[in-house]
Amino acid sequence: MSKSSKSSTIVISVVAILVLIAALVYFLVFSKNAQYDKALSKADENFTTQNYTEAKGHYEEALKIKPEEEYPLQRIQEINEQLVLQEMQEKYETAIQTADGLLDQKDYNRAKEFYLMAMNYNDVETYPVDQIRKIDELLLEMEAEAARNNKKDFHFHIVIGSFVNGENALSMQKKWHAEGRKTMIIPREEFDMEAVTYDAYPDIHAAYNALEKVQEEITEDSWVINYKGK
Repeated sequence: MSKSSKSSTIVISVVAILVLIAALVYFLVFSKNAQYDKALSKADENFTTQNYTEAKGHYEEALKIKPEEEYPLQRIQEINEQLVLQEMQEKYETAIQTADGLLDQKDYNRAKEFYLMAMNYNDVETYPVDQIRKIDELLLEMEAEAARNNKKDFHFHIVIGSFVNGENALSMQKKWHAEGRKTMIIPREEFDMEAVTYDAYPDIHAAYNALEKVQEEITEDSWVINYKGK
């Protein structure tokens, strides 16, 4: 073989090797891009339908193929946030369902506990707040009814407030209830008003004996009323 033939063979061999290497690199790059695009397509599809767990798996797959890409990482962070929100919402709904059931059973204190728990999971919804308010009013009325029954034969009351608007009477009662005083609300039908009473007493002498202290500590406008109920 001549010298020129040997040179030509070497050149051809080198070119062939370079072409082979280029083809291999192209194949690897193309294959990598294809795998990445396929994983990303599946991930985006599941993300759109809010199938976050499945989407996260495909984004992680895409990230393994191209660790330098930011998009899959951003999506994974978004999914983690959504999964936390989903978990909180599920806990909220479970707590509400339990609380509603307890409320139907008239287990007011435990129902209130679960409504408070629900508020920890979702502080935007007003439903548990409204239900807690409803329970507080029911408990207040039950305590007031119990107080009336315990002193049903006590007809002399010290009035500390009288209101045309029943909501105002209820607000005052709640205020004193929060401070540990079991006040009552009695109607003053002749004036179309409702009176908040500090306490009830067996006779007028006991009522007036207590009146001075009530006037000093609560309001000087308090007075004694005789109410025998219906």
